[in-house]
Amino acid sequence: MMLLGLKGTVTFLPSSSVMAIISSAANAGTSITAIMINKAIALIR
Repeated sequence: MMLLGLKGTVTFLPSSSVMAIISSAANAGTSITAIMINKAIALIR
């Protein structure tokens, strides 16, 4: 799902700088969600 969304934005925004911003934002989002999941698992335990 995430990759399809990124590919869709690539077609609309061909600029490499914009792509760098999008990719970094995606990486930050995935790391934040991973941290939240880890905290949730720790709370469950």
